[in-house]
Amino acid sequence: MTEPSGFLDYSSVPKSLLPHIGTIAVRYAQMDFALNRAIWDLLAIHPKDGRIVTERILNFSTRSQMFVDLAHLARTSKAERVRITDLGVHMHYAGDDRNRLIHDVAILGSATEPQFNTMRMGTKGHPWSRQHKFNADTLNDLAERLHDMEKRLRSFVDAKFLPHPMWLSEPLPSLGKSPTLLLKLKNELLQSEKKPKSQPKSSPRSSPAARRRAALLKIAKA
Repeated sequence: MTEPSGFLDYSSVPKSLLPHIGTIAVRYAQMDFALNRAIWDLLAIHPKDGRIVTERILNFSTRSQMFVDLAHLARTSKAERVRITDLGVHMHYAGDDRNRLIHDVAILGSATEPQFNTMRMGTKGHPWSRQHKFNADTLNDLAERLHDMEKRLRSFVDAKFLPHPMWLSEPLPSLGKSPTLLLKLKNELLQSEKKPKSQPKSSPRSSPAARRRAALLKIAKA
């Protein structure tokens, strides 16, 4: 009798990682609802009416940016506005990580050291520049970040009743394990190394790309 495969049938996803992926699906749904609820609250409309607005904006990135824009109008202190901007960054990477996991094709799986890559087919660029890496560690981290965003969005709505709301007072989680951010940093580094040496010299620390990488690295290491 042959040994059962360590992969989900006809896929490159190790079976041992399926519970982690299921947890992410649940956490994302909860975070998505918390985001909608925060938008309804900022618009000061009843959930029944609010659903008419949010259900017609299927794109998560668009809704998360709507939250940031509305929250900036509602909150005036510098600390609140900075945190709102940071929440937008964290929601962006959590949403992108989840989308790459759920919507892209899984490839190069390993059952002995449970991991796999995902790649969006039909897009431009070298295949290696479009692969996101997932294992138990990165999947657990993503589930925790989604749960953290859900709690912060709920706290944002309930902040009026609390003296020290969690969304503002507690440090944001690290993005250092985000597959999307890690791939972005890797590709930007590779692009900078490919630039011809004959180009006009500019201080690497003062160039826009370098400042952007430094900002992303700072967020990742936070």
